Amino acid sequence: MALSALRTRLAVAGFAVTAAGVVSAAAIAETRTYDLSISGIHLGTITLRTEQAGSEYRAASKITPNGLVGAVTSYAFDGSASGWVDAGGKVTPETFKAESTSPRATRRTEIVWQ
Repeated sequence: MALSALRTRLAVAGFAVTAAGVVSAAAIAETRTYDLSISGIHLGTITLRTEQAGSEYRAASKITPNGLVGAVTSYAFDGSASGWVDAGGKVTPETFKAESTSPRATRRTEIVWQ
């Protein structure tokens, strides 16, 4: 699997986990940090944060390379999403913003649902 495809999958997985946490949250904020490693080699950390106040939510994800990977690459990802959760648990997005940096480029994405 190409490194860019892995990064994309990690970002999507991070938001999926974050959104799932938001649905069950009731007026709370929670932050979780996960270590990412392969065969015992520490690659970095993934931080997921969820906040919900009433029917509004915000979810954020950050991927930071550490250790050997952090020494040899400049990759990073920082993204957030916000929107509403209805009484039945249906998540309706309002915005998605992300910035990713790799040795080749810095990319910024913003999506606003109407």
